[in-house]
Amino acid sequence: MSVDNPIRRYIDSHLIVGLADDLFFNELEVILGDIVELLPTAPANARDSASYLAYVISRQYMRSGNHDQQSRFAQRMGELLRRLYHEPAFIAPLGRASAQDGFALLLVVYRVHYVLTMNGLLAEGAPLLLDAGEPLRVLQIIVGSVYGPWHAHIRLQGGLRDYYHCRIRDHAGSPQIEIGRLRGAAAGLELRLATWNMQGTSATAESKWRTRLLQLARVNDLVAVQEAGTPPASAQLVTRLDVLDQFGTVQVVEQYLWQAGTLARPEAYQVYFLDVQRLRVNLALVLRADVRVDVREVLLIADGVVESGSLPVARPALGVRLRRRAAGATAFSEEVTVYNFHALSGGGSNAPRMLREVSWHTDTPYVLLGDFNRDPTQGNWVSPQDLARIEPASDNTHPSTGAVTMLDYAVVNGSTEPIEPGVVDVPGPSDHLPVSYVIRFS
Repeated sequence: MSVDNPIRRYIDSHLIVGLADDLFFNELEVILGDIVELLPTAPANARDSASYLAYVISRQYMRSGNHDQQSRFAQRMGELLRRLYHEPAFIAPLGRASAQDGFALLLVVYRVHYVLTMNGLLAEGAPLLLDAGEPLRVLQIIVGSVYGPWHAHIRLQGGLRDYYHCRIRDHAGSPQIEIGRLRGAAAGLELRLATWNMQGTSATAESKWRTRLLQLARVNDLVAVQEAGTPPASAQLVTRLDVLDQFGTVQVVEQYLWQAGTLARPEAYQVYFLDVQRLRVNLALVLRADVRVDVREVLLIADGVVESGSLPVARPALGVRLRRRAAGATAFSEEVTVYNFHALSGGGSNAPRMLREVSWHTDTPYVLLGDFNRDPTQGNWVSPQDLARIEPASDNTHPSTGAVTMLDYAVVNGSTEPIEPGVVDVPGPSDHLPVSYVIRFS
């Protein structure tokens, strides 16, 4: 499973910045045709190639200052898909693949169309030209053409502005597309979460784990650590997990058991550690080794495709999909996913596209914690804005002494309850201040 190399090379060489609209959509039609032709024989490669196409469009064409262009693209994409979705040559390969694989590919295209539409609606005069319901109607056309009446295969939940959320669910033994999200899916779930850029490359990194980080771990369900340096010496390697990112590339995540207590007072934590081959920006997730928290899966969202034998192109997001028992409950609540992310320095330029990638490839409510290297008090950078909600800290977080900017906070999707601003901790052995949250899903 991975991105098809010929398709990837074509995307990289033909979907370049500055293309005229006509040229862009000529190339997009060629690429979509190649991906669909690949679907019956190599469905995973087709899905991963579509995900890479979506990533490139997101990286190069979904920006805060080009709503006019996104408005034009949304109109043209609707026209292109309406034509393709009636062509037998496009429909036939979808019919030869399984419904599960076909749905997965179609949802990648739907997500791109949806984001272009919602961002495009911000352009002047766009509400007279664009319809927020167009991506769904176009999806209904192709599902109906290939699989039969769309209402048997697509389940709608929530309001129109929830339709960014889509996933494939099992329904009576058959795959079904779910668009939108039923409010209250994770009702009663409460998570105590913290984020800290530990600045862990110094010789005192080990003491930072044993002091400040341990204090955070004791009072939170999970701590997201940026600039994690190396795992503490007292942590025992449990296993190395091969985790597929959204492009089908294997990334290695190390799982440790950290015995931070004593024989008389044992204290154990799970540590999921990602070595990004740049010691300064390694990531770690620290969770209590507690029966109340059940880690279901480790996830990784990449910022681009890693070339064989080369360093990662940018900074990924490391996540865990977990369940936690609600207060007083005997059974686990619905699953949620918590990610750790460290945006690029100099303004966090990759934060908006990485949030889109997280949203596109996460089928549960989620929290993205980290050092975003951009201050939310200077403006909402979430794009489209309904994708998630920035939950700021209660005060500035950087530098740790005399802090003047807020770089460390949370972005939440799937919580309708008001969330108190993250509590900023006192200065410690880093240039960033830790921030802690209580997040309730309802």
